[in-house]
Amino acid sequence: MLFNDILISKQKEQLSEFGLLLKKAFSSQSHTGDLLLIFINGFYDEKIKGTTIADGKKASPFLIGPGLSGHSDETHYRFIHEYRKKVERINYSDYVKLHVYDPNTSEQRDKLLLLEENTIHLETLVYLKIWEGDHFLKNLYQFVRILNSDSYDWFFKLKDHKSEVGTATRPDLIRLKIRDKLSPHSIYAYELIKGTYITQVRNAIAHSNFSFLGRNIHLHNFSKNDPFNNRPRLTFDEWVDIFHNTIILHNSYIWLKNEINSYYAKIYRESGRPIEIRLTDNEGKESFSYVEYVDRINDWRFYR
Repeated sequence: MLFNDILISKQKEQLSEFGLLLKKAFSSQSHTGDLLLIFINGFYDEKIKGTTIADGKKASPFLIGPGLSGHSDETHYRFIHEYRKKVERINYSDYVKLHVYDPNTSEQRDKLLLLEENTIHLETLVYLKIWEGDHFLKNLYQFVRILNSDSYDWFFKLKDHKSEVGTATRPDLIRLKIRDKLSPHSIYAYELIKGTYITQVRNAIAHSNFSFLGRNIHLHNFSKNDPFNNRPRLTFDEWVDIFHNTIILHNSYIWLKNEINSYYAKIYRESGRPIEIRLTDNEGKESFSYVEYVDRINDWRFYR
């Protein structure tokens, strides 16, 4: 369940922090078009390298547009958005009081607990759709790279196994290439991700390896001596905190992309000139291209 009072208390602080990070990213990006590449989703497609297109020209493997990950992101966004529209107006502290034992209201409490359990099942699905989303993770990773004055990574690729060739596995990407590289810029953002993406919780959810007892989520992958799996349970109160932070982080991510788009669209409208973007190959060699804003679809295309 999403509670309006918690959303209000958390949203303002988080958006303020991400606003500061975005401002810093604009000033620290090593090329003026790097942040735009997040919104237009720059990617490299080896399969079309060298193929011939109209007039005998060779197709460029440097592409922009949603791609498969973007279409997937949009599909799951619609589900997430439908869920996040259902907000409880009762304050969370008052909601918790409804669970206090009273022999005269036991039937109502049992129904409320069952509703809460079923709602958490839905929320665990939302949690996975966010933290397992290729597009979401790619964009956070690219944003942190640009924040650290690194070039946009056209060759980003998530690995399913450590032995694969690619950027990183999801857990390593989140912990090492997003969370830890955010820490010099924002302890708030570092702690937010540390307290929200929890590998043990993610694994228990993904493998349906948990159970409810009272207002507790018992994690069946608990191992006392394993530092990565040493939580025996989450209280429902703890889950409420984790889930609200996850939803607001996703809200902040959408806000971030929209702000980037608005910034560059304004520059394009005012100047009437296309925006330069940098193409960096896997050996670090740079070339440049241009994109133009198409107002009627609120999107971008390569300059014609």
